[in-house]
Amino acid sequence: MEQEEIIMKNRKKAGVLLTLLLALGLAGCGTEQAASTPSAAPSAAQPVGQQGALRVLQEWDEQGYYEISYNFSRMNPQLAYLDYASTSEMVLCAAPNCTHSDDSCTAWAEGGDRVQILDEGHILIFGGIKDQAFLEMAHRDGSSRRVLLEDPSSWESIQPVGEAGFLADDAFVYYLRPDWEKDGELFLCRVPIAGGEPEVLAPWGNTIGMEPLMHHFELLGVQGRQLILQDICWTQEEVEAPPLPEGVSEEEYKLLLEQNHREQQQTNQARQRTIARNVDTGEEITLLDRAEGEKTTTQLWSGGRLYWMERDAPEQLHWVTLEGQTGQQAVQWPQSIGEKQDVDLMLEKALGGKLLVRARSLDFQWDEERLALDLEDGSTTLINLKCMSNGNLIPMPIKAIGEKEVLVEMDVDGTKVEVVVPGPDGVPSTQDAYMERLGLISQEDYLAGRPNFREITRLSSV
Repeated sequence: MEQEEIIMKNRKKAGVLLTLLLALGLAGCGTEQAASTPSAAPSAAQPVGQQGALRVLQEWDEQGYYEISYNFSRMNPQLAYLDYASTSEMVLCAAPNCTHSDDSCTAWAEGGDRVQILDEGHILIFGGIKDQAFLEMAHRDGSSRRVLLEDPSSWESIQPVGEAGFLADDAFVYYLRPDWEKDGELFLCRVPIAGGEPEVLAPWGNTIGMEPLMHHFELLGVQGRQLILQDICWTQEEVEAPPLPEGVSEEEYKLLLEQNHREQQQTNQARQRTIARNVDTGEEITLLDRAEGEKTTTQLWSGGRLYWMERDAPEQLHWVTLEGQTGQQAVQWPQSIGEKQDVDLMLEKALGGKLLVRARSLDFQWDEERLALDLEDGSTTLINLKCMSNGNLIPMPIKAIGEKEVLVEMDVDGTKVEVVVPGPDGVPSTQDAYMERLGLISQEDYLAGRPNFREITRLSSV
């Protein structure tokens, strides 16, 4: 099999960007403050060789949010930082009077795809150029960049462990690497933060495209040295549509097929198994095992618990811990959701003692909704904060959740702005671009659906 075909087979299905966690400590609106650049690394070195607990890396801390933005005037990606105190975006450059015009700029990020916080003093930069993938480290202000890992075999030869990002402990960064000689099978690997050769730990377990039995492992979270993984296992079978029954019109037959499609989507066509796998020993603990034919579930790992429920507005929310403790909470759905026949639910994230639940129509007959499910009494509340996306009204995508505030996308389609770009003959020209609108909102206002946003001022070159 050609490498390009393998890449396409192993691409993950497009879906809602997983909601992120953040630890914000802002005081509210107040007077405008000057933007503050993240400080460089502390002088005290991180202990090496003491691995500690695993953690899922994220893009933010209490002060701000890191991202890869695009500098249209230079036609190149760059490191950027959203400063919460001043609600402004800045180029993450440590050099004074820098024009950000070439790779002497510490924010220059050719091929950059993602930047995450590695530890108190460092960030991790991930990307790929042509046929080479890379991981780089830098101080929090963008200075002292160094290569942590390069892999020349493919631009997809270094992959995040989950949609949330990479994993790390006190000594290593963990990532996935496909083996092209084994049909792109993924392997869990790690590279020392202090520098050194990467190490292959174990097969990740994905066998998509490998007949007859296929597995797909999705990372839900971590706990200590345990990886919390959902394993979906199925056999590859082509299901043919039933023939048109005698005496049934084509319109009636179409409605029948739609009903069968809904039932199939709400019924588990594969075995769903959620496990805790020790990253060092490979030992596994089964947290949840759903046999083929049972209803599909949506799952969320938060606060040391695996929360789960069936996806068609069920009466109960369940939970289980690594120690085997279990519990459940009766759920009270609003009438607008509970009475729908085509509802599909997804647990998104924990926020202020509640779970965020996304509701959509399997037949796309009604707009998506987001609800807050109270863990104490099982009540649910609709959160009426929405924006347009490709002509559809959707819940505002959440980029980060913190102790006090939430960072959201206020306009997915973006605001049209004019940018100056270099032309092929060297003469600059003006073109239209669309800039993502971002805003901060308190948890209280967010859960109440009050649109009291502090909008982030974006870079004019982005």
